[in-house]
Amino acid sequence: MKRKLNSGFTQFNTVYLVTKARHIVTTLDSGNGATYFNQPYPADVPSLADIGTATDALATANELEDSVSATQTRKALRVPVQDKLRNLADYLELVAAGDLLKLAATGYDLAKDPVHTHQPPGAPQDVIARATGINGGIDVRCAAEPLADFYELEVSTVSAAGPWTAAGSFTSTRSIHAEGFAHGQDVYAHVRAVGIAGESPWSDPAVVLVN
Repeated sequence: MKRKLNSGFTQFNTVYLVTKARHIVTTLDSGNGATYFNQPYPADVPSLADIGTATDALATANELEDSVSATQTRKALRVPVQDKLRNLADYLELVAAGDLLKLAATGYDLAKDPVHTHQPPGAPQDVIARATGINGGIDVRCAAEPLADFYELEVSTVSAAGPWTAAGSFTSTRSIHAEGFAHGQDVYAHVRAVGIAGESPWSDPAVVLVN
């Protein structure tokens, strides 16, 4: 059965992961989700308190001064957050039994239904880039393309004309991220959308100064 909830968080940076996890916990604990998903959950399902504790630990690690040790700590602490959110999503889908009203009240993003077309998506528009201040990271955002299944990111530290280096594939325009750049470095980024009928042209590049 196709998943109705987006529960893959490996492509999110740790700052966004903390924000999303806290939103899900709040929605299920005291928001609309509390109406449909009664607590306590079964013993094999992560509790909201467990998810909150793991999220708080990751948030604390995000505040550490950048270093090799801090990066390793963040990588280790993000794993239990991702795993707990994924396991919780499985349970919520089981309880909701396909009811989109209930699923929309979980705080998770709903998975897109595929659009069947012979046209490739258009080039992403409104591309912006900003420095995260963590791990030499940058976040890139753009307008979503309705025919896109995912987005590819390329970066350059030379110029807006390249040369370009592949920096990952992302299912959401809100999770496009790259890291490891030097402080004070200009980073150029462009994005293309990929759909069932092929790839779009690359977007116009955006530039950001890493801090």
